[in-house]
Amino acid sequence: MSAPLFRDPIFDGAADPVVVWNRSEQTWWMIYTNRRATAGGPKFAWVHGTDLGVASSANNQSAIANN
Repeated sequence: MSAPLFRDPIFDGAADPVVVWNRSEQTWWMIYTNRRATAGGPKFAWVHGTDLGVASSANNQSAIANN
């Protein structure tokens, strides 16, 4: 396996991943925080208040971002 395991294609800030099995879709889902170092706003806007990202995989080999 090579690093990174997953790279967010939109903001490149995937962090704090949680992987869960979606029974209804029969796929793995990875939910992650979407940190953005370029976010404007208060001092910690790049961490707090950013959207969650979701990536899914049906074959355990590749993931698709569903943001």
